[in-house]
Amino acid sequence: MTSPVLTVDDLHTEIAVHDGAVHAYTLKGRWHYLEYDFVASPGSFVFEQAGSTHTLEAMPDSEEPVEVFFVIEGGLILYDDDGNYFGYTDAQMALDMYYGALDAAGIPRPTGIIE
Repeated sequence: MTSPVLTVDDLHTEIAVHDGAVHAYTLKGRWHYLEYDFVASPGSFVFEQAGSTHTLEAMPDSEEPVEVFFVIEGGLILYDDDGNYFGYTDAQMALDMYYGALDAAGIPRPTGIIE
């Protein structure tokens, strides 16, 4: 699944476990995963192996909103802050949400997406 650019508005996202590898390219802002010792900034590349668990957090001192482009192989298993399962998403679900948002806003669907 290739995601559109993720913009992190809240300080952190839900806990996620990937069942495939992830490639992350930081476009703006500074962020890290609570579980690991690194900080990504514009131009950073982060590789996540399948099965990794993490909670994305925007750095409080980031001077701009965090924007990251993710290439996700497989799906995301989502948990709340208490470790309770609350969802799963994969490429088809992400595409359906994307199309739904475009349709709701009256924006034509782009060409070039192979389904």
